[in-house]
Parts: sequence; C-alpha cells; structure tokens
Amino acid sequence: MANKPKPIKYDETHSINVSVTNKDEIKNLSDVNITQFKMVGKTFQTHFDDTIVTCFGPKADGSCILRIQGKPKGSTHRVTGHVEINLKSHHDLNKILQSNLFYDGVASLKLAHFVGYVGESHVINEIKKGTLFDKLFLKTRSGKAPLVNKELILKKGNNDNKKVPHPLYGKSFDPEKMIALQNKKGQGIDLICKVEPTPPPPDWVTFEIKTVMKDKYGANSTPTGGKASEIQKDYIKNIEMHSFIARELFNEGRNDYRLMESQLDILTDIEKNLNKTNMAGYKLTVAINNKFDVVGNNKYKDFYILEELIK
Repeated sequence: MANKPKPIKYDETHSINVSVTNKDEIKNLSDVNITQFKMVGKTFQTHFDDTIVTCFGPKADGSCILRIQGKPKGSTHRVTGHVEINLKSHHDLNKILQSNLFYDGVASLKLAHFVGYVGESHVINEIKKGTLFDKLFLKTRSGKAPLVNKELILKKGNNDNKKVPHPLYGKSFDPEKMIALQNKKGQGIDLICKVEPTPPPPDWVTFEIKTVMKDKYGANSTPTGGKASEIQKDYIKNIEMHSFIARELFNEGRNDYRLMESQLDILTDIEKNLNKTNMAGYKLTVAINNKFDVVGNNKYKDFYILEELIK
C-alpha cells in the first residue's frame, strides 16, 4: 500500500502527487508500457552511481509505479525503492520522468532502503578518508556528548567523579580492514572495522548504523535513530551467527554475503579473539537531510552519534 501522497514539483509551476509504495503494487499492473532510463536529478547523482528508473504504467486510473535502483557511492549494494505517481489528463509523463525537480523531490520521500544504505555509505566514506574519528560524538547518560577522539568523558567512581579518555580515544580506523557482513536481504552486521593502535584494546569496533532523515533538525536537538534489536545488542553472538552462516554458504558455493577472499581473511582475524574486550559494539546514529547529506546543529557539527550496545 502507498503512503500519504505528497505534492512534488516537476517544473516551476506544476506539481504531481507522489507516494512511497512497494514492489507488490507492480504485480497488480497488467498490459502496461514499461520504460527504463537513466536517472536525472542532482540529489541522486551526488549520492548514487548508475541509478536506473523503470516506469510501469500508466494504469487505467492514470497512475504509474516507478522502480528506482541505484548503488550508493562507496557501497557494493544496489538498492531499490518504489514510488507511485498519480497522473491527471494534463500531465506530460515524459516531461515528469525527465525532470530534475521531480527526482530531487522524490529524494525527500524517505525511501527506507535508500536512506539506510546512504547512512552506511557516509560512514564508510568517512573511514576511507580518515575523518570519521574527528566527527564521532558519544551519547552519555548525563546528556552530554563529547567528541570521542578529542574530549574526556565523565566517569563516576566510588569516591569521586573523574574524567577519563573514551576507550577509542587516540585510535583510528584501518580502512583496509573493514567489512560489512550482510546477506543479499541486507540482514547481518552493518560494519566491523579494525582500530589502531593496539594495545590497549579494543582491537575491533562493530557498528549498527541507524539513519534518520528529516527536512530540518532542532538547533540543540539530538537525533535518535531506531532502537537496536535484542540480537543487535548482543553483538558478539550476532557476529558469531552471521560469520558461521556466511562461511557455510560460501563453502557450499552460495556466496549470499558477497564476500571476497580478502574479506574472508578479515573475518578470520575477527574470529580469533571475539570477545567484549577485543570487540566494542556501538549503535551509530547518522542524521541526513532530504538531499541525503549529513548535517548538524549547534550541539553537533555533524550528526554521527554513538551509543554503546548493551545487552
């Protein structure tokens, strides 16, 4: 079923109602024209490679379904979203399907798969650039959110309160030892990455990445991503489970986790000392605007906010 339609401009004076839908709606279409073409629109072109749009329709009632497929830059996954457009007699479908304004408007519809993978791609690209550690904030129970790699955190001791470095203080990520342990359905571990130098531990960090998308954020607000599930909180068990399944399928000739030999080597290193001393687990909330860009406010220069995964 489609969500509530939203008016989206396709030129300076005309708009059309568009709503998020799903692939099942395509099954209800019959005897329709199917057209495929390259995506236009600055927002999509900025964040996605090789984006293709397939138009199914129009139906008897004038509506069409658009299937949008693209690969977020920095990611190996192709993602798919579906939207329904309600055409009136005066609408020019070809003009709409070639409009930059139209697709920049579609970007703000919160296509769930696109939003999630874009957040993950932002994190991966920051790691590759060596800049993520300078942008990570740690959400604490006191409400304060110090920069992980630049500020001390408040730790309450038995006798007094004292500030101590975060366990990741002074470390950096190794972009050559990074793995997304996810199957073709997107199930699994969002990201595991080696940290240096060690000792002291942890040697590895795993992230459950939750992406929030809004047009605007409050000046001093703290975006809250979706809650981590119980299995995500038990991140050691979760890694063990997906690592086992990934290897079993790989050995059977079914590479559902799309792992290369080099990534299997990384997985072997992770498995050697998989415990909560050597592996730290965090939920990482990434907040983006309706153009898929990471933004910030007075409190956070960039919305990359860590919370410990606690079972």
